[in-house]
Amino acid sequence: MTTTTEESPLAPAPSGAVFAASYLFAGVGALALVSSVGTFFAIPEFRHQRSEEAADGAAGDLAAYGLAAFAVLTIVFGGACLLLSLLDGRGRQGARVATWVVGGLSVCFDVALLTVGGDDSVPWYGVMTRSVAVGMLLLTLGSVTLLALPASHGYFRAVRSARRSAPPLLPPPPAPGPPVDPPAPTNQPSPTNHPSPDTPPSFPPGTPPPPHYPPPLPPPPFRRVRRPVAVTAAMAVLVGIAVVALVAAVAEIRTYQATLAWLDNYQRALEKQTAQYGVHVAFPRLPDTAAGPTVIVVVLLVAVAALLIGLALAIRLPRPRARIMALVATALVAVLATGRGLLTATSQATLSRLGEESQRLKESMGAGGYRDPFPSFTEIYPQWAYQAVYLTTTIAVLGCMAVFVLLVLRVSKTWFGVPGQLAHQYVPPPPYLGQGYGQHPGR
Repeated sequence: MTTTTEESPLAPAPSGAVFAASYLFAGVGALALVSSVGTFFAIPEFRHQRSEEAADGAAGDLAAYGLAAFAVLTIVFGGACLLLSLLDGRGRQGARVATWVVGGLSVCFDVALLTVGGDDSVPWYGVMTRSVAVGMLLLTLGSVTLLALPASHGYFRAVRSARRSAPPLLPPPPAPGPPVDPPAPTNQPSPTNHPSPDTPPSFPPGTPPPPHYPPPLPPPPFRRVRRPVAVTAAMAVLVGIAVVALVAAVAEIRTYQATLAWLDNYQRALEKQTAQYGVHVAFPRLPDTAAGPTVIVVVLLVAVAALLIGLALAIRLPRPRARIMALVATALVAVLATGRGLLTATSQATLSRLGEESQRLKESMGAGGYRDPFPSFTEIYPQWAYQAVYLTTTIAVLGCMAVFVLLVLRVSKTWFGVPGQLAHQYVPPPPYLGQGYGQHPGR
């Protein structure tokens, strides 16, 4: 039997202040990830704005590189916040100090951003940046304040003391001693007042028992049962589904950028064709209508990925509630993924039908060799985007079904019931061990 030293059975439960502080700082990391996603969406618009203002494409490229670097740093900051929140919940003193340092830097940056003001050349991005800064400021102040309360101090001290005094989970077995021979029988009759071997002797109140009576046995240490292969496989599948969700988020961003670039090229070509007739053609910008829904989809996919990774970490130990949460979450993710796939298929079928109706209308009007300058419905949205949605949806649904099956197996149910079995495993020994007064303790 193998053991793990992931947690000490003597570690106290987190206090309410530490629990709330860790979740608030996790919210800071989530808002940082939201800001990075919005920054990636704003890169094409900033590039277009800077190129038109400076009349030079190099200025737009420089702005795009700067925003991309800022988005990557924001992702690193958000990941650090999520890691620190996890370690704070486990009572790591170093993580608590690092949270104060990172939180102080975050407060300074948010205050400076709100004081100076963001770039309003892209209106929706400026509003989003200020809103995220306010949210991060409030969550950071709340988290660092809760970590400084006396209740938090007591929890971190108790965890440190428990880790220092925690006994090993599986102590080595004692070496066998030499055999003890029973005492030689005697022919002398025992006194009449000697207690029988089956009757415990009685002693006056306050008299300690004879030294040959062994003391009560201490409770055995908690033994960690080996994690079943089914649970380990479920953890791996959950992490895999999280990676698929992140890939789907990247595909959504790439689809948005590809659609925006195609429309920009089409607008430039059409303006060049109509300029000789003195006609100015202008189209409403796609980000005004498509940026909001796309950002919502990407944020939801990132949140699902974070949820699945958290569930994978939660079921690494036999926690019955974590198993139930994983079953419910995988069922919901499977339903959402199926709905997303069906919605995408319906949209594709609708656009294809509209394209066919438009083509038939052109042929009925005798257009001949005339080429319509307007884009087709099926050309605006790239075809590879549909394939990406169908592929990620299929993998996510199959993965959720696999996790559900692995966690309902009998071996998984037995392993998640280990904490309850350990609670009833130890039975204190009776005060009298059945040895007569004057008998040899090894008899």
